[in-house]
Amino acid sequence: MQSLDEYIIQATKDGAVRSGIILGIRISLAGLKKLEIKEIVRRQRSLVTIVETDRCLPDAVELVTGCRLGNTKVLEIWARWPLPLLT
Repeated sequence: MQSLDEYIIQATKDGAVRSGIILGIRISLAGLKKLEIKEIVRRQRSLVTIVETDRCLPDAVELVTGCRLGNTKVLEIWARWPLPLLT
């Protein structure tokens, strides 16, 4: 797994880094640490994430975890604060 700075560098390839990106990376890394997941397998089917925002944060979750809205591994809930990662 990469460091926070390495993920931020990857995120800046598409433009400026927003606070939601940094927050999303930090939340994702903390969730993976809590779940004791040391390395993400891109085809890992047991990891599903839930986010409560539609701005930059889901992009950061996708970057770190590999979960995407397109494969229904990121579920969006319209509310106020992001939820931790779930398995």
